[in-house]
Amino acid sequence: MIGRTISHYEITAKLGQGGMGVVYKARDSHLKRFVALKVLPPEKVADPERKHRFVQEARAASALNHPNIVTVHDIDQSDGVDFIAMEYVEGKTLDELIGRNGLKLNEALNYAIQIADALAKAHAAGIVHRDLKPGNVMVTAEGRVKVLDFGLAKLTETAPVGPEDSTLTEKPSTELGVIVGTASYMSPEQAEGKKVDARSDIFSFGSLLYEMLTGRRAFRRDSPVLTLAAILHLEPPPLPAGMPQELGRVVVRCLRKDPARRFQHIDEVKIALEELKGESDSGKLAGEHAPARPRGRRILRFALAAAAVLVLAVGGVFLWQRTHAMPLTDKDVLVLADFTNTTGDSVFDDTLKQGLSVQLEQSPFLNLVSDSTVNETLKLMGRPAGDRLTPEITREVCQRTGSKAMLAGSIAPLGSQYVIGLKAVNCETGEALADAQEQAAGKEAVLKALGAAAVRLRSKLGESLGSVQKYDTPLRAKGDRRIFLNSHGGILKNASVPFSLQNRIQRACHCPSS
Repeated sequence: MIGRTISHYEITAKLGQGGMGVVYKARDSHLKRFVALKVLPPEKVADPERKHRFVQEARAASALNHPNIVTVHDIDQSDGVDFIAMEYVEGKTLDELIGRNGLKLNEALNYAIQIADALAKAHAAGIVHRDLKPGNVMVTAEGRVKVLDFGLAKLTETAPVGPEDSTLTEKPSTELGVIVGTASYMSPEQAEGKKVDARSDIFSFGSLLYEMLTGRRAFRRDSPVLTLAAILHLEPPPLPAGMPQELGRVVVRCLRKDPARRFQHIDEVKIALEELKGESDSGKLAGEHAPARPRGRRILRFALAAAAVLVLAVGGVFLWQRTHAMPLTDKDVLVLADFTNTTGDSVFDDTLKQGLSVQLEQSPFLNLVSDSTVNETLKLMGRPAGDRLTPEITREVCQRTGSKAMLAGSIAPLGSQYVIGLKAVNCETGEALADAQEQAAGKEAVLKALGAAAVRLRSKLGESLGSVQKYDTPLRAKGDRRIFLNSHGGILKNASVPFSLQNRIQRACHCPSS
């Protein structure tokens, strides 16, 4: 395509490529200026959905006149090629600018305020972006932000539209139940394929702001499904120490799972960030670095630092050993909590705990508190034997029995799939020692996913690889039959797991054989 002329646009370079087409730098021979030309490849024109979204992007963006939103100059077709001519922005995406430790605080606030202003303009016009992410935000050399790519934008029902736009309101580009967008930055309602409004963009904005401040994605996991599960059920780690508390509260409120508990309008977020930036500019923002001390103290500080180097050289190895020590030793004891089951399917209530118990009891490294000890402790707590072990009750049992940690499990639905999570927590401090997460394609695969999560957790807790590989019978064929839950909650006896596990799980869940 380089050197080719489409209509009156001479293509000079390729800028990028995405799901909606290829973007080129082109020279407008009529107005003697450079533009960004987004071209829908001919082989994609036959796809009605892709063509619809391509046209929708042009309409959505062209309806918005704002300094922080890319300007659309033209939409046309020439020689069978559909294209959009847009403002050419010379700069870098936030993807390219965000380093491992994030942006400087004042820089992040500056960009965030401009992004919020752009979203406010779009929302006021009844347009929800639905794909806000670092790759869709350009920053010029002067620090000017431009929000790009309205290919997934949706007109809300309250948008003022004309006859040309009626199809966008009456038949949006995606129906309920269809997930669109980029997994790491979706809102919970978007991840579930539910109806979205401007508050969905506020969640995505919170994810983007979190990444600008930390250098990490708020919900990044090993796969898109696990990422979506984290968005639906987990919270991101808090902002690093030293960040202003008020800024942390803004991020947390943007990332509320329930849209009703988020900021309701992006203008509110913008005002909060502007106030924080004003305090930052004046040096009054709590959490920022203290002002530099007078020059006369620098020599003393240098001497003290030199002395500290010697101390660190001697004690560093001990500090390293302490901070890098394995979470558990083979002398430590764990208490197993009941699973948190949000699937609505009671077959998982006892089944998974029993399966996990058998998996862990194989390990010569891990030691579980016996059921009889747990029941005796529950009685001392004034609770009946066999009472449900919630995380709070389990932690108290853990403390009373002198155990090192509690192990909590969870299972959550994600469409037709399931996400299994395991987390070991120090019962004295509440500190997370290790966690593991796996996904199962269906009910029949849940026990296999549980076994995989248990193996990962055992390694993270300090058990050697050789030991884990030697003692993981539920995942290795031994000539016995393995059990899975079938779609009716029964037991399928058709593969390799010991009869002891088969019988214990069947007794625990009262599942019929099949």
